[in-house]
Amino acid sequence: MGENENRQPVTDTGLVISGGGARTIMSIGVLQALEESGVKVGCVAGTSMGAVIGALYAAGLSPAAIREVFRGKQLAKTFSLRIPRLGFLQLDFLREVLKSYIRTDNFNYLQKPLYVSTTNINTGENVIFKSGTLYDKVLASATLPVLFEPVQIGDHYYVDGGLTNNFPVDCIRDCCKKLIGVHVNCISGEQEVNGMAHIIARTFALAVWQTVKDKLKACDHLIEPKQARNYTIFDFGKADELFEIGYEATMKGIEEIKAPCHTPSPNGWISTFRKRFSA
Repeated sequence: MGENENRQPVTDTGLVISGGGARTIMSIGVLQALEESGVKVGCVAGTSMGAVIGALYAAGLSPAAIREVFRGKQLAKTFSLRIPRLGFLQLDFLREVLKSYIRTDNFNYLQKPLYVSTTNINTGENVIFKSGTLYDKVLASATLPVLFEPVQIGDHYYVDGGLTNNFPVDCIRDCCKKLIGVHVNCISGEQEVNGMAHIIARTFALAVWQTVKDKLKACDHLIEPKQARNYTIFDFGKADELFEIGYEATMKGIEEIKAPCHTPSPNGWISTFRKRFSA
């Protein structure tokens, strides 16, 4: 579900980036490895922080420039876990980041097609935005419920797309011949769950996983670093570590990623050539 048709060209390579808070910084390392290896990403879909990174990349920023944005102390402070005492927290700083690097508040002025996954809390449905005004839709996708104030778009309110679609392959699969997925939320058994931050992150991750598990097979190549489980969604102070993990995981399988891919099937869902790469 989403807006009216905008741009949906067929490109050689598409990239879908899951949400995952700070862990999504790994996708910047993925982009760096792809660019160094001559793999050109023609369209991007993302959820939550994946939508933010996707928007910056679609606007023409290099992976190195995006990395510098996420190294900033203010961004880490904005997304540190603080329980609001007087209502919701604001995403004003993130809005200023978008305005600084993306001068025009419109999808049509991006250099690559972008698809942003959000959750309409009025209807309970997932909404993919791909046209019209840009800032509010990207912010909505990154609005973690309870902590941040929902974003009003039209008559409805929107929050993190991870609640309903944390890996938006559906909207991008038919747009590209080869689809690379970056999934940074490793779900495994945990012996201990201690502390408020850990409990919140674990609870959200388990709910989000239900929107993802059946979609991973749609990717021709899936980059899913095992080290992701060692970081929380609030670890923005570890941007360099996360970047390197994504970079190394991608370089490990880069020859297979660069290999020619079969033409997509009529329904666009390919599982035969799915690959998992982990550093």
